[in-house]
Amino acid sequence: MNTGRPAAVWGAFVIGHIAMAAMIGVRPSYFSELFSTSTRYSGMALGHEMSTAIAGGLSPVVATALLAATGHFLPVALLTMGLALVSLVALVFFAHVPKDPGQDAPRDADQPRKVV
Repeated sequence: MNTGRPAAVWGAFVIGHIAMAAMIGVRPSYFSELFSTSTRYSGMALGHEMSTAIAGGLSPVVATALLAATGHFLPVALLTMGLALVSLVALVFFAHVPKDPGQDAPRDADQPRKVV
């Protein structure tokens, strides 16, 4: 952070945005698999908005308080790592959620299609 080198700042900026784009690109399809079609929209909306309000809204306040209290960026980095760990644990628990095939697909969806 305090390198004084613009190239290092731009490099971190580009790498961070590439990682964020990779996350944002797969999130809609991943979230849609967690819910059946009858609750998909509200489940995705509630999950997204609640997590944004709690983690996204409070994190800058907590990070600013940590930086002001300690004067060092390490507690802020540890906070970020902790939030990433929470995300990783959630991903492990929801890595494979079996779906009820009767909810989202016709009964013969697992049968191969015949090409005429």
